[in-house]
Amino acid sequence: MNSVRTQLLVALLVAIALLMGAAVVMSYSSVSYETEELYDAELAQSARVLESLLSIEMEFSGPVPSGAPSPQQRLINPPTVSSLEEYDQFAHKYEKKLAFKVWTRKGTLLLGSGDKLTMLNFSPQRGFGYEESPAGSWRSFTHYSEALALWIKVAQRLEIREELTHKIAILNTSALLLVLPLMVLLIYLIVRWGFKPVLHISHEVANRGAHNLNQLSFNNVPAELNPLVNEINRLMAELAISLERQKRFTSNAAHELRTPLAAIKVHAQNLFPEDERTRRIQQNIVQGIDRLAHMFNQLITLSRVEAADRDYMLQTLQLKTQVAEVLQELQGEIDDKRLQVAVQLNDTLQAETNRDVLQILLRNLLGNAVRYTPEGGTICIDALPAMEGTGLVISDSGPGLNAEQKQLVFDRFYRASGQNTDGCGIGLSIVREICEHFGYQVQLLDSELAETGLRVELRFKV
Repeated sequence: MNSVRTQLLVALLVAIALLMGAAVVMSYSSVSYETEELYDAELAQSARVLESLLSIEMEFSGPVPSGAPSPQQRLINPPTVSSLEEYDQFAHKYEKKLAFKVWTRKGTLLLGSGDKLTMLNFSPQRGFGYEESPAGSWRSFTHYSEALALWIKVAQRLEIREELTHKIAILNTSALLLVLPLMVLLIYLIVRWGFKPVLHISHEVANRGAHNLNQLSFNNVPAELNPLVNEINRLMAELAISLERQKRFTSNAAHELRTPLAAIKVHAQNLFPEDERTRRIQQNIVQGIDRLAHMFNQLITLSRVEAADRDYMLQTLQLKTQVAEVLQELQGEIDDKRLQVAVQLNDTLQAETNRDVLQILLRNLLGNAVRYTPEGGTICIDALPAMEGTGLVISDSGPGLNAEQKQLVFDRFYRASGQNTDGCGIGLSIVREICEHFGYQVQLLDSELAETGLRVELRFKV
């Protein structure tokens, strides 16, 4: 199921991730550019500082004597750092990544730093440039001193710049990654807080039903949700009107149809047929009226159960007594079919339920057992085992139901084929509606009384 809140969270997180990635790329590019500028400025400054120092030195010592040391002796080789750190008390390991050289106007080497891997070439061309040597790539700056008639070149390994750029980029990225979980948490809390009114409305609607069709409150409802609340309130108002009409129809039908049916039955029974054919017609009329009255009563019961708009008062009832009352109503049909009915219930077996509801359940379940059990058959009414909770077991020796029929028999107006008995096919639909409304459970199994019998287990809510 799609969730707007989840989609919003994912979209925000993806957007933030993309923005953070773009920020890292832009930061890396900016840092790289600024680092290049800073180091180039440092190279130019170092060349001019070296020029000043040489001018001071030559002012006191004069020009370079002809017996000057050899070019190799004029190179300053940085010492090796002995510790595992970047520097010790004698040197820094980055000294090998920096170099300078000084030549005369004609290209004679006067002074320099580096080792045999650092080979800065003489090039009488001013400005910045790049050079390659066995030690790696260099960024250099060449300066010519007019006053001293000297060429001065200072250089720096490119990896120093790249290393600094990478470190700054990693530092920035690490900071963003450290903040990311906090950002995710804050976004989640903000989105959750923003959807709180929606969840509140959803909770209010979920608690509504046929029992409670009151209007939703507009308190603390954002302006964006006011149209939704208005439509929900309008829908519930229309639903309340529809349910009220249904209840009025049920009430009117109960009063208007029962009396005519009873009158027609009385008139049919008061006929005095003179021959066998007329007597059979009279019996068919009476049986048809009985079936119609039974179907009408079942429909009224189903309608009342579905449109229940009140909380039923619960009572602690003795199940054996309630079963006995329903069996007394069915006693005439039981005697006509010479059924053996065994009630194996203890007087202490009780259930907390509503009497009217329990009577409807028992009339339908016991009525089906009496109706579908053949003449001379057996019906057994027992209690569920104590470990399985409070409930009744109604077993019969009737035709039973196959696996498919046990699934379909709860549908309205469904009647299993091959059963030539009166009925309208909504008895078990009423049972299911009541069980769903009250949280009871009904299960259909095979009976142990006969090969084709049915066993109905009714469990009350604990």
